[in-house]
Amino acid sequence: MLARTRYFARKVKYRLIRLLRYAPSYHSLDPQDYSLARFKAEASMAKKVHQDMLHCINTEGSERSEADHIHPTWQTYLRQFRQVMMSGLPEYFFDEPVIRSTMVRRGWTQTQQYEQDYIQRCSPTVQNYLAAFRESRVGGPFLESTVYHCSANSLGHLYYLVRILENHLTIVEREHTVVEFGGVWEFCSHLCQSCARYDVCNCGLA
Repeated sequence: MLARTRYFARKVKYRLIRLLRYAPSYHSLDPQDYSLARFKAEASMAKKVHQDMLHCINTEGSERSEADHIHPTWQTYLRQFRQVMMSGLPEYFFDEPVIRSTMVRRGWTQTQQYEQDYIQRCSPTVQNYLAAFRESRVGGPFLESTVYHCSANSLGHLYYLVRILENHLTIVEREHTVVEFGGVWEFCSHLCQSCARYDVCNCGLA
């Protein structure tokens, strides 16, 4: 009972922070044609894909792979992820405890300040490629970076993209598509669309 009370208290807290501080800026984020109806349709499609994947895993007897190759802690997370997905992904799914604790970085520390300062000091050439970046509103991000109007999470990705471009700027000239198997940087498909074709095919067991 206490755990559920804390869970709902946190959800209310996050909703209030988002409503008062960040939601007014969501209209300027991607996708520009966002709507709750569209989100629900996409979430329903994702649920169907997830069900089909689980059916294949169970049919082929691949459950053993999870026990053999996935750390016990992540096996627990997998069950929680699946529960969230199968019960219907909420619009602000970044607030879900299992997602919030494992995949979302929030807040502003010296790390975020360093990343933002570093990005601001990068060359004009790299800055030009970053100019097209716009945060995604999907999931309900907190927009901690007032300079780039993005979350602390996305700021970290921007920082790594800058470091890559500083050393491998020729990737922006490539016409081919990079397909990454098994990665966990799906956000890069959004982040990099302005400077390279980058599609992610994550073939994990989740």
